[in-house]
Amino acid sequence: MRNTQFTVDHGSKKPIFSTVANAAGSGTGQSLHPCIQPQSPSTAQSPPPRSKYGFPFLLSSPDWPKDCGLPHFKPNTVERIVSGNEARPHSWPWQVSLQVRPRGSKHYVHVCGGTLIHKSWVLTAAHCFQKGKAEDASSWRIVLAHSELDYDIALVKAATDIQTSNFIRYACLPRKQINLKPGHYCWVTGWGDTRGGKENVSLAEALNQARLPIIDYMTCRQKKFWGDRVRDSMICAGFRDTEGTPAACQGDSGGPLLCQVGRDRWEVRGIVSFGPIGCTVENKPSVFTRTAAYIPWIEATRIRDFFLH
Repeated sequence: MRNTQFTVDHGSKKPIFSTVANAAGSGTGQSLHPCIQPQSPSTAQSPPPRSKYGFPFLLSSPDWPKDCGLPHFKPNTVERIVSGNEARPHSWPWQVSLQVRPRGSKHYVHVCGGTLIHKSWVLTAAHCFQKGKAEDASSWRIVLAHSELDYDIALVKAATDIQTSNFIRYACLPRKQINLKPGHYCWVTGWGDTRGGKENVSLAEALNQARLPIIDYMTCRQKKFWGDRVRDSMICAGFRDTEGTPAACQGDSGGPLLCQVGRDRWEVRGIVSFGPIGCTVENKPSVFTRTAAYIPWIEATRIRDFFLH
């Protein structure tokens, strides 16, 4: 496939690894593995039940990064600008940009975000691979939990190991099945629409960040919010007031909701899934796939891939 690439944040969307036809390696950077077709909704595998051993057991295999979630360049989380702001370069070194090159064009266009969680794996949203986004996905190694919003999670495997540096690092997966308290602040990052327009999308030139408060699950399930569209495998975050407040928007899909653990370490607690048209609508916060609900599925996918390939 010659029309899709991924990038890791370097302050811009310069490609760090890309997909090419048959993963031949002729493109810029590292190619993605070919040949696993995305699963259709009828055949998609649901996540397995939570392991009786718990998350620490699941994530304790030697090749899971132990130094995850520690950026060399610290993000600017002191200036808590309500409407969001441009991120400090390299401060979210696990941020990935999924880009496509439209037919007849020489230029790549950002369509979704993602998170580097392992030397071989990128975490993103399943809906990024629906028709109209990264639709030519036949030559990627992609595993979709489900294509519907209540299972909006996907893993993409790189053809070669992604080496870490001061500019490229892995985010941590949640190690405990603990729900975030309402009002707890986390950060969403991405190159998504900066205007919140309903028709014309204006993607950010630089990586942006915004601080969002967690909204109680039962509140988010109220009819005036998202009702029964919200499942317990999701997280709601954002502000009820729409005046100048940040939100995940078009182009942020698949990117992370990052929460700080202790003083320095960052966990990807959510994956940008959906929100209202226009992005900032009263009582319609951003909705994220809750990563902790899928830890057993993520580890099972990695182990299955290891033995099959």
